[in-house]
Amino acid sequence: MSTPSTRLTRELVRLACLAPSVENSQPWSWRVVAPDQVELYADPRRWLPAADPLGRELVISCGSALDHFEVAAGSFGLTTQVEEFPASQDPDLLARVDLGPGVLTDAGVERLAALENRRTDRHGAPDRPVLPEQVEPLGQAATRGGARVVVLTDPWAVQRTEQLIEAARQNQLSDLAAGIEQDDWIDRSPTDGIPGIVAQPSHGLEAHRAPTRFERHVRTHDAQTEHAGVLAVVGTDHDDPRAWLWAGRSLSAFWLGVTTAGLALTPTTQVVEVARTRNLVRHDVLGSLLNPQVLVRVGWPAPAAGRPSTRRTARRALDDVIKA
Repeated sequence: MSTPSTRLTRELVRLACLAPSVENSQPWSWRVVAPDQVELYADPRRWLPAADPLGRELVISCGSALDHFEVAAGSFGLTTQVEEFPASQDPDLLARVDLGPGVLTDAGVERLAALENRRTDRHGAPDRPVLPEQVEPLGQAATRGGARVVVLTDPWAVQRTEQLIEAARQNQLSDLAAGIEQDDWIDRSPTDGIPGIVAQPSHGLEAHRAPTRFERHVRTHDAQTEHAGVLAVVGTDHDDPRAWLWAGRSLSAFWLGVTTAGLALTPTTQVVEVARTRNLVRHDVLGSLLNPQVLVRVGWPAPAAGRPSTRRTARRALDDVIKA
């Protein structure tokens, strides 16, 4: 039987902070109210207003951290009870989590390994295609409340999405404010942001890979002939902060499932940061049934595990993210 303690709860927060976030901005803070209760807050000081004017991606990032916390707690044999957007005078309070005693299981070891091993892989294997049917069960298992993962299998939908991804990338290339903001988060500090060697590796992006948000020139990319990975969309029934929080939880669950399966995932967020292309993904690709929140690629991981571009990006010190 496992029981909460202050030391263990702080360790759960540390593991939660391994979650992915837009530009590795880590836009969250936590308060350890008691050994068996924590609160998750949005940190508006880490908001990226040019790319994320509504704060949508900020909340999604926090949702990923919330799911990571739940997974970490379960891995240590604890139960969790989450209250979303509890009544508070602080508008940044997103969730309150109560911890309870539970039982350690063998499955917890596997989940903890996924937390520690999750990475963003911008290279992938050039000669190993991933099939949609390998990814679909992982998407189905990642449903969280009103958020779910849709794996794109129709060739026309894939081609249309690739067109919209490139259109969004070109749109942001011409957006001076977005460019300055992105540059500000490259080599920002030893504890946050994206290292330049990861964003723009000196050996260049392999020809088989789709363009990333960090490339500053036009590239021709044909998803039908290259091993660009399987595209998937995290979508929600609604489009409000609660839906964004659920989208983050679903993204985290999907990413951890992908990691456990030995695959790699790369977010492709620009297409949902530009209002026009996000709207076209909703109508053209998702048939107006879901609101697209995050788009990702799933493929095989890069064969060279030591590449700088597959190492974990740095994280802030625990005392920096825990409120007094």
